[in-house]
Amino acid sequence: MVTRARSQASAFREKLAAQGANVVEAAAIKTSPLELFEEDKRIINNTKQYQCIVFTSGEGVRYFFDALYKEGKDTRALGNSKVAAIGCATACEFHKYGIVPVDYKAESAVEALEEELNAGDSVLLIQPKVARDVIPRCLRHRDMDVDILRLYETTQDTSQQEALVTALTEGTVDYITFTSSSTVTNTIQLLGDDALALLGKTKIACIGPITAATAMSAGLKPAIISDVYTTDGLVNAIVKDI
Repeated sequence: MVTRARSQASAFREKLAAQGANVVEAAAIKTSPLELFEEDKRIINNTKQYQCIVFTSGEGVRYFFDALYKEGKDTRALGNSKVAAIGCATACEFHKYGIVPVDYKAESAVEALEEELNAGDSVLLIQPKVARDVIPRCLRHRDMDVDILRLYETTQDTSQQEALVTALTEGTVDYITFTSSSTVTNTIQLLGDDALALLGKTKIACIGPITAATAMSAGLKPAIISDVYTTDGLVNAIVKDI
């Protein structure tokens, strides 16, 4: 069972199907662009002022370039800035645009950024509407100037709630995959009071330690935590478990 957004699920589904899996899509989240205000457009048109631009997700990469193109800009707008991707999945998204970013592991990103940047540097952080404040708080503590550009939001997708509940109730799901903390949280909300009991009928596969930590804090017990934080890594981890 795949719980990631439908806009991202196709490639993941194909990778699982190529290994012989019967895939049930039960998207728990969906993403959509936010309205851009004048200050947002000013930032997009002045990216050269930043020593570093930090992307925390593949969605952020896509929505950033959509906004950049709408403003009549292209990848040259990033030419003066260091481009940092948090996690290899985010880094992979840049390949579509011909850019090779600095790839930081999610669990050590803040420390790595603090080591490479200096007090007084200007940093632009690309985030969704709701996001943790760990990175901006730590960088500001080191006297860096941090602007945050919020380009999209992640919300709950209820369109496949019935399929989700039915499949788990019937016990036909061998593995349920979580590719972000939001997929964990929203799946639990969609399942309601029976969430822990229903999810206890299947093996829980998480894309990495951060997603797994969210699952465990909710009372779940991940059977698989992939060492490589990409869908390829998660597929390989499931195959090894079978």
